[in-house]
Amino acid sequence: MSGFRPFGAATKTWLIGAVLSVALAAPAALGQGKKGPARPPALPTPALQRLSQMTPQQRQKALSRLPPERRERIEQQLNRLDQLPPDQKAKLLQRYDEFQGLPRDRQAAVRAELQALRKMPIPQRRQRLNSPEFQQSFSPEEQRLLRESLGRPAAP
Repeated sequence: MSGFRPFGAATKTWLIGAVLSVALAAPAALGQGKKGPARPPALPTPALQRLSQMTPQQRQKALSRLPPERRERIEQQLNRLDQLPPDQKAKLLQRYDEFQGLPRDRQAAVRAELQALRKMPIPQRRQRLNSPEFQQSFSPEEQRLLRESLGRPAAP
C-alpha cells in the first residue's frame, strides 16, 4: 500500500482501546458466550475500520509491528467484526459516524456512560436509562446512541 505509515505509539494505544471496546460486545452480537438477548457490537474506531477494510496482506503488514499478544487479540476482534452480518455492520458504522459527530467532550461523556451502563445489572441499567438525571445529562441524540449501543430501542 503506497503511503502506508507504521503505527505510532498514540495510534497503538487507540487501536488497543478499540479492540477492547469491540471485545466487550462482539461475542454477544455473534451469539457466543452468555445466552440471552444479543447485545449489538461496540462502536468501531477509525483504526479498526481501516484494518477491517485492508486486504489480508495489508492487514498482516500493519499488524506485524505489534507485539504477538496484542496482535492476536486484534486479529480475533477483526475476525469477529468481519463476521457480522452486513446490516448489523452498516448500523454499527452509522452509529459510529453519529458518535464521531458529537463534540469531543460529549464523546467522552457518552463513552463513559456506555461503559458504566454495560457493567450494571439489567434492572439497574433500565432504572438509570429512565432516570431524570440521565435525561438531563444527555441530549435526545446521545440518549438514542446509548440505548442503541445497548441493544435497546430508543425511548418514545
